[in-house]
Amino acid sequence: MLNLTWTRSKFLYQITKSSTRLLSKDAKIKINLMREYKQTYGTLLETKKEKIRNLKKLEKEGNTLAVNNCQNDDSELSWMLAHSNVKSLKKFKKKNDTNNVKKLVDKSSSKLKDENVNNSNIKNTTIVKENNDNLLVNNKGEFINKLGISINDILNFPISSSSKDDSDNWNSNEILKLTPQNSSDYSLPGVTRVLNETLSDQAKLMLARWKEKMIKELGEDGFNRYHQAQLDDSKLMHSLIENTLRKKPVDVPSHIKPSYDSVNLVLKNIDNVRCIESQVVHQGLGYRGFADCVAFYRGNLCLIDWKKSEKAKTLSSSYDSPLQISAYIGALNSDSNYPFQVKKGVLAFAYTKGNPPSVFEFDSTKLEYYWKEWLKRLAKYHMMHSKN
Repeated sequence: MLNLTWTRSKFLYQITKSSTRLLSKDAKIKINLMREYKQTYGTLLETKKEKIRNLKKLEKEGNTLAVNNCQNDDSELSWMLAHSNVKSLKKFKKKNDTNNVKKLVDKSSSKLKDENVNNSNIKNTTIVKENNDNLLVNNKGEFINKLGISINDILNFPISSSSKDDSDNWNSNEILKLTPQNSSDYSLPGVTRVLNETLSDQAKLMLARWKEKMIKELGEDGFNRYHQAQLDDSKLMHSLIENTLRKKPVDVPSHIKPSYDSVNLVLKNIDNVRCIESQVVHQGLGYRGFADCVAFYRGNLCLIDWKKSEKAKTLSSSYDSPLQISAYIGALNSDSNYPFQVKKGVLAFAYTKGNPPSVFEFDSTKLEYYWKEWLKRLAKYHMMHSKN
C-alpha cells in the first residue's frame, strides 16, 4: 500500500513537471510576474469569481443605491467613512429620521449600467468605436477624447516629461501654493473626480450599502453632520500640517491632537519644502489636482500625500491613494510652473488614536506600476464622457 501511494505521488509529480515544461515562454514570464506582484503588493483582496459572486449577492439584497459623486470628496475619505465605527457616532444620531433614507436613493439604478465600462476592455491595443455621431474617432478609427488624444496615447503616456531634463532647476526659497488662474483650469476634471466616477460597480454598491445603513442609524441630518465634520477635520488637519512646515505656531484642538501627534512624527523628517496644497495641471492628458506637499523626505525629493484613518492601513487597504500620488506626480512633471521633476512619492497615514503613522514610500518602479493603473482609470473616464 505504501509503495502504491509513493508510485502515485511520483506519477503526479512527473505529470506536473512535464506540464510546466510545455508552458510557453510568455506564460512562464506571466507566472513569474504574478509571483513578484504577490510578494510586492500582497494577495488579492478577492478573485474574479469572488467578485462576481459578491456583486450578485449585493444585487440580490437590493442594494442598488448609487454613490453620490461629490466632486470635492476624496475617494480615500469615502472609504474611511465607510469603515468608521458606528458606535462612536452617537452625537450625530437623531431619532425618527429614517423616512428620508429613500430620498438619497439614486433615481435611476440604470446609471450604474450606463457607466459600466470595464477596465478589461481598456488594453494596450487600438480601440475602435462604431461610426456614431456621438462618438469621437480619428481617421484611424481610434477612440479619442475631446483633447484629440487616443486611448492608446493615454495608456502609453510617460509619467516623466520630455520637455524637462533630469537636472533640478529649483533655486527659490519660496513655498509655492498655486491656485487655478483661469477658466480652462476649472474645466479640467480633478484626480478625485476621475477616481470617484470610475469606481467599480461593486465598490459603488458597497459604499451605497454602508451609506444606507448609516442613514438608518443616524438619520439623514445626523449623517450629513457626521460627513461634514469629517471634511472639516480633514481641512483642519491639512492646515495644521501646513503651518508646522512653514514654521508657524499651531493651536491644535484637543479632538484632533492624537492625529496631529501621529503625523508629526513624519513632519520631523521633512525639510526643504517646495510646495504645499499647490495645483498641478497635466495639459497633455487633460486633468488637474492638488499636491499636498513636495519636499525632501529623508534626503529624497518626494511628493507627499496626507491621509487620516481610524484603523491601521496596509498598502492594499489604501485603495486609490497610490493612484492619486502617481497622478499628481505625472501632472507636476508635465507642469511648466515647476522647474523640476519628482521621481518618488510618500503616502503618510496619521491615526486618530495617536498611534505611530504608517508611511509608504514609492520609488520609480512602484510609481510606474500605479501610473499605468491611473491611466486605465483616466481612459475609462474619457470613454464614459465620450458623448457630446
